[in-house]
Amino acid sequence: MSTYRRIECNLESFLANYCDGMIAVSQLVSDYLRIKYPNMPVSHVAPHIDENLTSELSKTRPQLEAKKATFVGFGRDHKGVDILVNNWPKVREIHPSAELSIVGQKHPSSYEQVPGVKVKGYVDDLVDELNEASLYVHPARIDPFAVSVTEAMAAGLPAIVTETTGAKEAVKQVNSDFVVQPIGAKIVEEVNRYFELEVNERTTFSNQSRTIANCYSKESQCNAFFDAYNEIISCISA
Repeated sequence: MSTYRRIECNLESFLANYCDGMIAVSQLVSDYLRIKYPNMPVSHVAPHIDENLTSELSKTRPQLEAKKATFVGFGRDHKGVDILVNNWPKVREIHPSAELSIVGQKHPSSYEQVPGVKVKGYVDDLVDELNEASLYVHPARIDPFAVSVTEAMAAGLPAIVTETTGAKEAVKQVNSDFVVQPIGAKIVEEVNRYFELEVNERTTFSNQSRTIANCYSKESQCNAFFDAYNEIISCISA
């Protein structure tokens, strides 16, 4: 039995024997749990944006006229960064000046062999990086939520995410077209479409992104968690 399968079996055993209800981090996860555990009450509450970042993110002025995308996160297989990097040449076929910055640890330097791709690694100031971009892309194969998406939106960056990313529930409120299948061709298609938009259209999406991201404050999400917890308790007690 593989390590991952052993962990999954242990988790299933724990949930079945010691858990009466669950609060997931996204609709994506809660939908899965409801199928997996149909007799258990399930709710969901998304993570909040770090209070220490909120004020700084609100001051950002991303370069919306540019053709520069960014990704923020660790270099883990489920994040799907390789999908985006391997397909970036298809973006450059339509937009030769398009650039992709990858921020975060554990990304292979070999990504920079792809024209237009820059691996930044760890950066001291995330706000500076977001200020230089015009688009955020999260190409995950699977990601329960990804707070980096809502952080980018709070900075005024429209985000393109896969339908297997929990933060899609925030992105689709800006534009449902920004939620795509976790397939290179689909991600590229939407990136190219975005880069073809006029600046005034991008600005509209930027402002909408900020508005939606403001809903993910610590206060609002803590209140939401309290409500979800009480709902679960009510279901268990009924």
